[in-house]
Amino acid sequence: MIAAAAKRAKSKANTATPAAEIESGRTASGAVEAPRYAAIKLFIRDTIKSGRLRPGDRVPSEAELVSRFGVSRMTANRALRELQSAGLLVRRAGSGSFVAEPRPIGSATSPTRFGHAVMPIGRG
Repeated sequence: MIAAAAKRAKSKANTATPAAEIESGRTASGAVEAPRYAAIKLFIRDTIKSGRLRPGDRVPSEAELVSRFGVSRMTANRALRELQSAGLLVRRAGSGSFVAEPRPIGSATSPTRFGHAVMPIGRG
């Protein structure tokens, strides 16, 4: 019985696709590449970068991520929190997590030199 389960697991590992590798956090050889929350972050980040998710789109919920990646709710929560901290997601209680609008790097009215930014503050 144990041998049959091991054989099934081995055959699954040999037929793993790159997407399955990302979802499982393991390579086809079974080596662990990264923590599970990092695999979820990579999946969501790549989905955003590829354009499949755009600003304002809802990302999978914690429950959906738990089901898809086979992780605990805390692991899914950590991935979403870290993406929120990085500015990629906006989380709204009771509504879900959404792709954040891109943050501007600077604006046309912002000072271009440090001295110009400090001058009004330091001299009166």
